[in-house]
Amino acid sequence: MGYTKKDDKSLKLCVKKKCNPMIRKTARIRNKHFKGMDENIKKLKHAYNLKCSSGSKANFNKIQCKNLKVVIETMEGISNTMNRPAISPLEMCKNRFCNKGCKDTLFEDGPPNKLSKGYRTILGNNSAKIQLSRRNRKKIFNNKTSVLKHNFYTGIPQERIKQLKKEGAISGCIY
Repeated sequence: MGYTKKDDKSLKLCVKKKCNPMIRKTARIRNKHFKGMDENIKKLKHAYNLKCSSGSKANFNKIQCKNLKVVIETMEGISNTMNRPAISPLEMCKNRFCNKGCKDTLFEDGPPNKLSKGYRTILGNNSAKIQLSRRNRKKIFNNKTSVLKHNFYTGIPQERIKQLKKEGAISGCIY
């Protein structure tokens, strides 16, 4: 089965109807969430400078200062990671909702105990992700070689599939 112009049209329509609105909504939520998080990081840094500097009268003890510094670094790490996802939101959406046959995903047809080459490439050399994906694939597939019905994972409730199709999705590579 080859690639056709019809596939190209349906992909563009899916991106326009499903992905673009989803990306805009996600960006609004992310911006709102991280604006608050960035403000909290600034407040914590200010508190750290006030309470943990050597000339301050209201000093925290060393353990409290160390814990506060760990909290600040953790929050900054989360903020940085979430602001720069490993895969773009558009690619993520296309992979899940505009991907006939769920190519290069956990749901691609094949033996239950083997990940496709394309999906392994996406995972990279991260052995923890590979092990987790293998385990999930075995659970999802059980002893089947396909878990897709009309490009949607069979574990998705019919109501959700109808909703996804109404929103413009041509696949449901999610669980």
